[in-house]
Amino acid sequence: MNQISRLLQKYQDQTFDEIISKPDLARDLQLINQGMESADDETQENARKFLNDLLGKIEVETNDLNKELDKKSETIDQIEKTKQACLAYSKQKDRKGS
Repeated sequence: MNQISRLLQKYQDQTFDEIISKPDLARDLQLINQGMESADDETQENARKFLNDLLGKIEVETNDLNKELDKKSETIDQIEKTKQACLAYSKQKDRKGS
């Protein structure tokens, strides 16, 4: 079994969250990339499939996080508008002396 096959097997039955949390993932991806030229066709195909699947999951996760961030930004904007309205009311009330 070559190095790429060992690395692919290492991640084979893991979830996206498990894979992405591995501290040596970046190093392993670099080793896969370095070994691609000398790998046989089947190993290259397996590596491409793994990398494309991982990339697809990363894109989905990124999109989900961006949507969540947008919602939080909208919530923060709404809270700030509400705060400003409350402050304006409070200042107006203070000017009237009540």
